[in-house]
Parts: sequence; structure tokens; C-alpha cells
Amino acid sequence: MISVDEEKENTIRHYAQEISGGKKGSLSEFIWITVSHYIEEFKQKHEKEASFKRMIERMKHAKKLGILNREGKAYSSRDELYER
Repeated sequence: MISVDEEKENTIRHYAQEISGGKKGSLSEFIWITVSHYIEEFKQKHEKEASFKRMIERMKHAKKLGILNREGKAYSSRDELYER
């Protein structure tokens, strides 16, 4: 059970009915779709942040090992590394 003030509840019900055509259960379906969408956005945001952090850590590690070229890009092969 969720508790919201009457004005918010009326707004949510209005949009739920507008989207579903006023079918029974429209409020529950609307809330589930909305929450699912929010959760998916939240997961994607955190996956992107985690991926970026991993990339930064790899680049720091590559820099420590001396396997970055002058432009800051990692070498693509061992041969390329030893050519310098």
C-alpha cells in the first residue's frame, strides 16, 4: 500500500485512465509500468557509471605499465608496444 495526498492520487489516476482508456486495474498497471521504467533507467545509469569507472582503472593500470602511446591510447598489440 502506498500513501499519497489526494491531489497526487487524482493526478496519477487521471493519467492512468487516460493511457489505458479507463479500464479496470489501470492504476495498478500504470504504477507498475512507471516503477519498472524507473528501475530500468536506474540500472542503466549505474551500469554506465560502473563501466566508465572500469575503463578509467584500466587506463590508469596501462599508464602505470607504460603501455599507452603518446596520444593516451592503449597499444593494440605487443608488436606495436615493442616498436617504440
